[in-house]
Amino acid sequence: MNEKIQKNSRWLILAAAVIAIHLVIAVAIRGCSGADSNIKDDKKEAVSGESPGFFERLFSGKKEKPAAETEKKADKPQEPEPEKKKPVLIYRKAPADVPGFGTPFDFSTARHGELPDYYAPGSRGAKSGIVVDLSTRKVLWEKNCRLKTGTASMAKLMTLLLFMEYIDANEELTLDTETIVPKGVMNVPRTGVVYLAPGEKFKFSDIVKAASIKSANDAAEMLALTVAQDSKSFAALMNKRAIELGMNSTNFINAHGLTEKNKDGKYVFPTSTVLDMVILGEKLLAYPVLMEYFSTQQSSLRVQKPLVYTNTNKLINPRYPGVDGMKTGFTRAAGFCLVFSAKRNGKRIMGCVTGFKSRVDRDRFCRKLVDWAFEPEKKIAVQKKSQAPGKRKSAVSSSKSRKSRKR
Repeated sequence: MNEKIQKNSRWLILAAAVIAIHLVIAVAIRGCSGADSNIKDDKKEAVSGESPGFFERLFSGKKEKPAAETEKKADKPQEPEPEKKKPVLIYRKAPADVPGFGTPFDFSTARHGELPDYYAPGSRGAKSGIVVDLSTRKVLWEKNCRLKTGTASMAKLMTLLLFMEYIDANEELTLDTETIVPKGVMNVPRTGVVYLAPGEKFKFSDIVKAASIKSANDAAEMLALTVAQDSKSFAALMNKRAIELGMNSTNFINAHGLTEKNKDGKYVFPTSTVLDMVILGEKLLAYPVLMEYFSTQQSSLRVQKPLVYTNTNKLINPRYPGVDGMKTGFTRAAGFCLVFSAKRNGKRIMGCVTGFKSRVDRDRFCRKLVDWAFEPEKKIAVQKKSQAPGKRKSAVSSSKSRKSRKR
């Protein structure tokens, strides 16, 4: 009995050895066949829809992946690589009423020098001036439009432009963002201000309104210190942007436009031309929110004990339809100045004047100039100067006395 068991065990061991040898050889051969056999098996499995058996998987050399992982990869779509985010322009929009936005002006049909009184009386009071039909790019009238003069507070237009571009370039900032007044605002003379105090908290919209409507010097300085580290750095940015816009005759020295002393103790002030100021003013048309502020007659600052202020541009008035901007200015060097814009019946005009001796003379002429710009061929009746009634009587009486003498 023991002998039979021994004989059978030998045969069993021999059979197991043979099977093991065959398995090793089969695996080695399958491993050398490479990726082609894997591709064929994949195609066969895809066509038949049946999963391979144990021995097929064993001899194929393919590793079976867990069903859960396969299902997850099949269900989960491949995510595209994230693209670099471009700045979202919240406030800047191309003006629809200026089809040639930013293109050069046409001087071919412009009137030069003094404008006849039957068109718009008062041009003699302007040191320089210009008015442009932005819908056609034609200059309607100009007087010394390339003469460098002081800008006064018209310089704030560049301050506002740089600030709005800064806001649009920073996604985390909006006009509703609250900010704290820095100490640097105290460096501005306390004239033409809204009395900003260091440590006060305001929305950027409140500060922009104060600079646009009230022409507040401390508000303009605060906007500058938001964009740059200090006033000098901001002035450099202003001049750099001016060159980019083609304002080649402009030199800014601060954010507000006031005259100030330089290192040598001399008084200096920002300079520009009326042509350059119109180029700058046109850029601000791309910001509807600014145009809304420019055309606001009255606003206020602070909730408790509000400071109510009115627009320095008195052409913003229901009696003068269509006028919606932009910026007044006055210093001794510049005289009374104004950059104005207006729109009527889909037509947009813009102009600038400098050097008037009074605000009344400046505003009176600009109102007439706006009316004429919309109807350049229309003439207005001009009252001729006549002698006083008393002098007329004396002249008549003197003639009668002469006749009586002759008689």
